[in-house]
Amino acid sequence: MAPAYGACMSTRPLDRSRGERTRIDRPRLDRQGIQQLIHRHRRLIAACLAGLATLLALSALRAPQQAELEASLAPSTTPAIGEVAVPITLKDGSAASIAAVGDRVDVIAVAKPGSDQATDAAATVVARRARVIGIASGAGSFLASSGGMLVVAVDEPTALALASATARSDLSIAVHP
Repeated sequence: MAPAYGACMSTRPLDRSRGERTRIDRPRLDRQGIQQLIHRHRRLIAACLAGLATLLALSALRAPQQAELEASLAPSTTPAIGEVAVPITLKDGSAASIAAVGDRVDVIAVAKPGSDQATDAAATVVARRARVIGIASGAGSFLASSGGMLVVAVDEPTALALASATARSDLSIAVHP
């Protein structure tokens, strides 16, 4: 017959002065205990630190080469000196999908129907060869309009012309090859 639950447990109190412990008691890690732990596992700790030092040295040597390669392949997403970034909202959202970052585009203003400029010339080029530095999809935003948004880099006078054209006209783009 099997002993009852707890029958094999000793009822004698533990003598902690002799180092007796229960499963629940854990050794305290004081300064001496930490020194003993490090001394006991010193070769394993040394091997881990040597491997970590080797890994860090190799990654430090390799990182600049990858960064230079990526920078040379990626088009610039910041305006150059003397340029400003201007967001433009296009009437047709699919027109924004044909442009890519780094492309050169002409921004074309078409007078809105019903406005007093509608009787003037049908379309005018507001910005020639503007560099695309960003494309916003607008998906997921509750303020998104039906058109697409591009961010182009142009000089300051052209930026003012674009701001004026945005207020009074519908904008479209023509992408240069």
